[in-house]
Order: sequence, then C-alpha cells, then structure tokens
Amino acid sequence: YLLRGPQPSGTMRVNRDTYTKCSGYSCATLTISYNFPNGKQCYMHPHPGKSYTGTSRYAYLPDNDEGRRVCKLLMRGFEHGLLFAVGTSVTTGQQNTTVWNGIHHKTSTSGGSSNWGYPDKGYFSRVTNELASKGLFCEEFMKEEKKEHEKWKLKRQMSNEAKELAKEDLNPEDVPSLKLEPLKMHLKGRGLKTTGSKKVLVDRLVEALKKPTAPKAASDSKSEPAPKSGKAEAGSAPDLTAINAQLAAAMKKGDREKIKELMAKRKALMAT
Repeated sequence: YLLRGPQPSGTMRVNRDTYTKCSGYSCATLTISYNFPNGKQCYMHPHPGKSYTGTSRYAYLPDNDEGRRVCKLLMRGFEHGLLFAVGTSVTTGQQNTTVWNGIHHKTSTSGGSSNWGYPDKGYFSRVTNELASKGLFCEEFMKEEKKEHEKWKLKRQMSNEAKELAKEDLNPEDVPSLKLEPLKMHLKGRGLKTTGSKKVLVDRLVEALKKPTAPKAASDSKSEPAPKSGKAEAGSAPDLTAINAQLAAAMKKGDREKIKELMAKRKALMAT
C-alpha cells in the first residue's frame, strides 16, 4: 500500500477539451487543474504551525492511450498526496509555498521540452518512471505482478503439500492407481524428478518406496532444520525488498537496461 505523502489540502479536476490540441497530437486534450488554498503547515511539512501559500497549476495530456494511462496514475498520486509538497519554489525562490514534488507535468501544450510543453517524445517514459519511483504503477504492471505473485503462491503451496504427502506412508502397490498430479507431488516431496511419462514416474516412485529408509536419530538428539529450505524461506522477502528498491531507483534514473535486468531477477526470485 502507499503511505500518505506531504501534499497539502487541495483539489484536482480533469476536463476534456476538444478544441485545444497538444503539439504533435491530433486528439483532444485532457486539461488538469490543481488548486491549493493558503493554509498552515502540519507535521508532514518543513515548519509545522507556520503558514504556507497555496497555488493554482494547469497541466495538459493528449487524450490518447498514453495520456489517459498517465492521467489515472496522476489521479492516484494526488489521492495519496504525492504530487505536491510545501517547500521553496525553484523558479521564484519563495519559501513556505506549494511546489511540485518531483513528478514533472506539461504545463504548456506547445513549445517543446525546454518550455515544459509538447512535442516531447521521451515525456511519457520519464513521467512513468517518476511515478513508479513513488510506488505508482500502471494497471498492466500491477495485473502482471498480481499474476506472478499468484503463481508463486500456488507453487509454494504445492511444494508444501508435496512435503506433507512425502511424510505419509504409501504402499508401492497403490502407486499405479495414483493420478498424474498426486504422483508428481509425491515425487517432488521426496526430492525426485517429475519429468517423463506416467509409467516412468510410477517406476521411479515405486523404486524410491522400496529402498530402505535411514534409521531415525535418537529421540534425545537435537535435530537441526535443513539449512537450504530455511534459508530460502527467510531470504526471499529481504531479497525481493532489495530488488524493489533497486528497481525504483533505476526507474527514477530512466535506466531501461537496469530496469529490464532487475525485472528479470524479480520474476526469477518469485518463481523459486
């Protein structure tokens, strides 16, 4: 979940303008208006209890797929108080005023990137990375992440079930009657390969069941948990957190190669 940001109280409105065009686009324009009244700073601001001045800002996005996607992310960012902050204005030097909070907006429909306007081919890529650095991801990314997480959960659940099945007593004569999935889980729980035809799998499990089991250790001896599985379960969360932090940093810098590399590592980690 997202934590509440340092944005002061204000409003955000989005209107569709069919007459105004962003330079380089033939579609309508989404006009975003922000309005922040004067107020007093709270605990999230630099000088709690001191007054600050508000502001009114306008931003523009083309009404196409990219523009609407970014607009949704900006609305979510506004709801979580991440788009503005109270600080010192870079342009005027005024202190204790409402300023942008690191998410660049197009405040003009023309003039190019040097005038905070269009056309600017790299704008959507940059602003998406800036939003991602604050934990704001597009719906497609979130759906893919949810899908990968569900796969990881299912795989972990099946692994745990396989371990439980391996503890149960199984008669070699009953193995041929097992269905394919339970058969694979019995093999997996015993650390055996699960590839091959059903006959191969049946023979593999029967052979394993017929092997004499190692004698159990004395009851008064201290048993240690297997270091490999313990390490994997304990290490997965910190590893994932570290990769998420690196991913946010790479997105903030716009380093596409690093982002691609970290996404691959993240996917591989969640698959284990």
